[in-house]
Formats: sequence, C-alpha cells, structure tokens
Amino acid sequence: NDQDKNFVIRRARLIFFGDVGDRLSYYIQPDLASSVGGTSNSNSNGANGFAQLRDVYGDVYITKDRVHRIRVGQSKVPYGFENLQSSSNRLALDRVDSMNSAVRDERDLRAFYYYTPDHIQKLFEEINKAGLKHSGNYGMFAFGAYNGQGANARDRNDNYHLVSRFTYPWKT
Repeated sequence: NDQDKNFVIRRARLIFFGDVGDRLSYYIQPDLASSVGGTSNSNSNGANGFAQLRDVYGDVYITKDRVHRIRVGQSKVPYGFENLQSSSNRLALDRVDSMNSAVRDERDLRAFYYYTPDHIQKLFEEINKAGLKHSGNYGMFAFGAYNGQGANARDRNDNYHLVSRFTYPWKT
C-alpha cells in the first residue's frame, strides 16, 4: 500500500477570459478539487474528486468606453467589501460571518448593471497594479437581481433578491 507516495493536486482553478469584440467579455472559472482517501465516496485510489463552476459570466458593454455594462451569469454578488476580494488576498479574519451568511458561496446566478466612469476605471487599474488590497472593478455603482440560492444551485422559490452598491475610491 503506497498511498503515502501518491501525488495529489488538492485544488486547481483554471481561468478562461477574453473579449469577443468591443462589446462583450467572458470569464469562466471552474474549480477542480480532490480530497485524500478516508473520505466517503473515495475511488479505488483513495482519492475523491469533484468539479464545479465558480464563475461563468459575460459582460455586455452598453457603451464602447465600457462605462455602462450588464453582467449576466454566475459571479460574486456585490455585497460587502471583503466578499468581492479574491480569497487569496484575504485573511481568515477578513471573512465576516454576517456578510458571508447573506450570500452563500459569495456567488449566485444574477444580472447586474454596473456604472464605472472612465476616471474610476483608471483608479481601479492603478490600485490593482500597485498590488493594494481592493475589491476590484464591480462598478462605482451596481444594481441588480440574483436568485438567492447560492452558487451551482437551482432556484427553489421563484423569488429574486435585489442589491445595490456604491463605492468611490479616492487617492490622496
């Protein structure tokens, strides 16, 4: 039994993104994970694996300057500062329970309108290039509806949740 000599990839997230013309962008991020033997549903190698979609969405730009856009698909719900940050940039203490309990998995199927003026887009890019902690470009203003069931879950109640967000980054 040489299980201790096996090579295991615990988690892999591949990201596919790009632009299809001037008015459409796409982003796809599958999450491929495994757990080591001893867990239920293990195969004969002692490994257990699953795949799920973290993000799969398209941004439709209403204007060529990308100030106005609509995002449709499964993505992070713009609810709170820390939920919009990449988990690789967050400490465990940065995960506020009250925020995380509002949107299971931080993601959901949704449609949102984002407004980001050109000078704010440039500031978001500058913050990102400097490696500073920020939420990313989820618009200066956002408004939309989401299912409220969490990521990769079917809608069970035909109700929609509405959320709006306003942020204004500044530089001194």
